[in-house]
Amino acid sequence: MKKIIFATTNQGKVREVTMKDAGIDIDIVEDGKTFEENAIIKAKTIMEATGEIALADDSGLEVDYLDGAPGIYSARFLGEDTPYDEKNKYIIEKLKDAKGKERSARFVCAMAVAFPNGEIETCRGTIEGLIGYEQKGKNGFGYDPIVYVPEYEMTTGEMAPELKNSISHRGKALEQMKEKIGFKLRLGFWKYIKEKKTSVVGDYPMKERGDNMRILVISDSHGQLGNLNEILKEAGKVDRVIHLGDAVGQDEEIREMCGCPVTIVRGNCDFYSKNELVEIVEEENVKIFATHGHRFNVEYSANDLCNAAREEGCSVALYGHTHVPDVSYCKDVLVMNPGSISRPRQASGRPTYGIVTIGSNGEARADTYSL
Repeated sequence: MKKIIFATTNQGKVREVTMKDAGIDIDIVEDGKTFEENAIIKAKTIMEATGEIALADDSGLEVDYLDGAPGIYSARFLGEDTPYDEKNKYIIEKLKDAKGKERSARFVCAMAVAFPNGEIETCRGTIEGLIGYEQKGKNGFGYDPIVYVPEYEMTTGEMAPELKNSISHRGKALEQMKEKIGFKLRLGFWKYIKEKKTSVVGDYPMKERGDNMRILVISDSHGQLGNLNEILKEAGKVDRVIHLGDAVGQDEEIREMCGCPVTIVRGNCDFYSKNELVEIVEEENVKIFATHGHRFNVEYSANDLCNAAREEGCSVALYGHTHVPDVSYCKDVLVMNPGSISRPRQASGRPTYGIVTIGSNGEARADTYSL
């Protein structure tokens, strides 16, 4: 059984192997600019120190009226030694002129896992709410007394522990991460070698061609096709190309460059496009649900997308929009985001694309690659 180390010194967070359990004593400088970057820094540091799979999170409170503050500085906001009672009063005072949706805020938990081959996966969970006009509730800690959740008509500080745990931002992130890690482990992921174009499942190398159907999946080119020729050259021979939206009027150029059947869906920036929001592509008896994703809340989770794909009888779901590559299983649906070929947002900052391989036995596999 492969060991997973949670990059935290907090024994109360999980029952997995913590840094203390693993005998690790490292001061990690969290100098990222986002929750995701800090989680990646922690996970990657522990993975490199141990050679084991490492899981880490970073969490805090975002207040929209304060431009996202306290954000990644939530624990250090107004000074690490400042009591939360004073921090909460300060935030309430700052929002004294804010009304209704202007008071929107959320608890955020970003989680990252670092694998020994250098691969990184991230996900995010949130509790959406409003900043209250006064502190309420003695349960929880930190900013709980000022985050009012309209759905439950109370602050998280007023919630019973069972209720808060059931909607926890950390719990939501952990559920997503369990799916991602489980998917990688089911593929024997730690056996993958570091070369970008070759992967190993168990002891058997994937065939590059043979009888397999290969589909190149790209997204979010936003009118910039400078990387597409290099991607087409690197990907090798493909049987079809699927573009997941935000081509921004360059449909014909994409079709001419690809030289094979091309399916393009409409994205949120394709204002004048007549393309469909969803296309169902069927190859080798495998049905693929292709969409940009903005209508399915993919910024938060793949659940809505997965449910829509299942309703159409699809075993593969493809989406873009977030500009961040990802491969996971949602229930029994294989889900992939190829990232962006022109405006990547993941930590590496490199343009990415995906390949869906369908074997002669009708089994589908999805992989993402970077230039």
